Amino acid sequence: MYPWLLLLACRLPPSSMPESEVVLGWRLAPGMEISYRLRSTHQVELDTVVREETWSYLVRRVDSQGTATLEGRLQELDAAILNAGTPLEASAMAAAIDAERQRLGPQPVTMTLSLDGRVDRLEARDWADALPHRLLALQLPVGPVRVGDRWTDAETARSYARLVPAAEEVRFTGTHRLEQLALNRHLGTSGNLLTAPRHLDAEISTEALVLPEDARFPAVELEGISQWNLDAGRLDERVLHIYERGGTRPEQAGRLELELAWFPTRKARRENH
Repeated sequence: MYPWLLLLACRLPPSSMPESEVVLGWRLAPGMEISYRLRSTHQVELDTVVREETWSYLVRRVDSQGTATLEGRLQELDAAILNAGTPLEASAMAAAIDAERQRLGPQPVTMTLSLDGRVDRLEARDWADALPHRLLALQLPVGPVRVGDRWTDAETARSYARLVPAAEEVRFTGTHRLEQLALNRHLGTSGNLLTAPRHLDAEISTEALVLPEDARFPAVELEGISQWNLDAGRLDERVLHIYERGGTRPEQAGRLELELAWFPTRKARRENH
C-alpha cells in the first residue's frame, strides 16, 4: 500500500450522506495548479514493469464554456522491472530512468479538460506518453445524479484502441455508475489525517470494452473505481484495470493497471503553514 493511496479513510455512516441529487464537475480557474502521482503497472507473462510519475498541471486559461487548458510538467519519475517477482538491480535501471527523465522533462504535456471531464486535445510525444494523463478524462454526467445512476461513455474505451491491430474493426462501449457518497478525510494540506477536514466524495465505477469484430484478436476490458471530491470539484483518485481477454493466444494476454492520486502542491503546503 502506497502512502498516497490513503485518501479515503474515516468514512462516516451512510445515514449521514445527503439523499438529494449531486452535480459532478471540475472547478478550475486560471493560475490554479493541481498535482497528481501517476503509477502504471504492465504485466505480460512473468515480466512486470512498474512506472511512477509525479506531474503538476498549471491551468493556463479557461474559456467561456468552462474548458480549461492545462500545461503538465514532470516533477519526478521512477521505475522498476520484475521477473517472476524478482526486481532488476536498481543500478541496472539508473541510466535508463535518467534518460527518460531527460526525455520528458523539457517538453510539457498540454491538454484541454472540460467541466464534464472530456479531454478533446492531448499533446504528448506519443500514445504511451499520453496514456497516464488520460486518467484525468473521467467522463461526468451533464446533469444531477443520484446514487445508483448510470451514464454512458465510449471515449474511455476508445483511448485503448491502439491495443488492437489498426486494420481491425472494433466497437466501443462504456458505462459509469455513481456507487455511493461518503464523507472522508484527506491528508490534503494539513499533513495529518486525523485532523484533516472532512469532505464529500462520490465513488464512481467504470466498465468499458474494446471489442474487435475478428474473434481471433483479444478484446480489451476495462474496469475501475474513482473518487470524486465534490467539495473541491476535483478528481482525487482513480484506478483503472485493463485486461486482454480471449483471442487465439490467451496465454500471452497482457494486463495494465493505471493509478492516479491527487496530492497538494508545494505552494498549497507552504500556504498552510
